[in-house]
Amino acid sequence: MLEKEKRTFGEVLKEALNIEKFSSTCYGHLPGLIKNGRIKKKFVSFSLQANRNVELLREILKKAGIEFNLLEGCSVCKLNPESFSLIGVLGLAWEINKRLIECYKGLIRLADTSEKKIFKDILKEKMAQKNFLKKERNFAIDKEEASRLACLRKLSS
Repeated sequence: MLEKEKRTFGEVLKEALNIEKFSSTCYGHLPGLIKNGRIKKKFVSFSLQANRNVELLREILKKAGIEFNLLEGCSVCKLNPESFSLIGVLGLAWEINKRLIECYKGLIRLADTSEKKIFKDILKEKMAQKNFLKKERNFAIDKEEASRLACLRKLSS
């Protein structure tokens, strides 16, 4: 934890930019793995929000005079859709979102006053996403468990 506390504004900003870029890519691919139309639309929305955040963070880096090249690649691109469950998709998205929340909290601490509002607004967006993902993941787990129990009851009767 001490190492993260000593990081500079630029380092945290670069990390947030990379994670936003990955999340944009991941959230763009995940709807193809999801059958639920409502959740599919949410991930399309998340991808568009991440794209806006990438552009905003790039502008802030440029304004700060920080040179930066985005990392390329995404582990989701290599996933087999048949082996990826809705619970897995929601869990992956939650983990990505959790890391972004940590970054934006750090950026709020390290930023100049003029940029704090931008990061607070993005943090609010990420917190809403986190709450949605948690709720949907819990619902999916409960639904899967109820289905499993119903099958067990049929087998035992």
